[in-house]
Amino acid sequence: GAFHSKFVDRFIVPSDFCKQKYVKGGFSAGKIVVKPNFLLDDPGQRDFVPETANFSFVGRLTREKGLMTMLEAWGPLKDLPLQIVGDGPLRAEAEQLVRERHLAGVRFLGQQSQQRTMDIIKKSHALILPSECSETFGIVVVEAFACGVPVIVSGLGALGEIVTEGENGLLFDAGKVESLRSKIEWATAHPEQLQRMGVAGRKAYDSRYTGAMNILRLEDIYSQAQQ
Repeated sequence: GAFHSKFVDRFIVPSDFCKQKYVKGGFSAGKIVVKPNFLLDDPGQRDFVPETANFSFVGRLTREKGLMTMLEAWGPLKDLPLQIVGDGPLRAEAEQLVRERHLAGVRFLGQQSQQRTMDIIKKSHALILPSECSETFGIVVVEAFACGVPVIVSGLGALGEIVTEGENGLLFDAGKVESLRSKIEWATAHPEQLQRMGVAGRKAYDSRYTGAMNILRLEDIYSQAQQ
């Protein structure tokens, strides 16, 4: 406690969720400033929306990222396309589940370049982030917003701060298969509402998560710390 009180003027954290964790751990609330993470390179808002419903997941293939819950939710959806970008220790088990359940719409793409990943997100009706651990931020959500793509996320950690239900995405109960499936089914049945959420996501990106804006915000925080 003595070190951070004496030598540090400001601590910068990416979400209110993080701030509360630090305050609970004994840090002074007055020294903690919330400034979200941001994208230095704008992938650009998509100029088209796919006609047929499809979804994407981008992240490490682990249980805490909600991978198996998402695949369980896919059970009755079968042929609905889901592109999974990323790798991790759960890949073999996840691929086996997909084979056993005959989930014909699910594709494992492995690691992809940033450009290719953005292209996959842009061609999705929505990005799914079903984390079962408390995310401190969730930069992939901001990447989807920048692309003009809405998200379906669990409300854990900072995700409930970034995503507003029905405005720029959908929130479901973390780890709850039926809750996630109902959101996917709603999204599939309401493409126009989903498209409006994607546009709102882009507005959220423009107003909060651009590089230029966050550089100004950092300069402001530094100047306040020097006073």
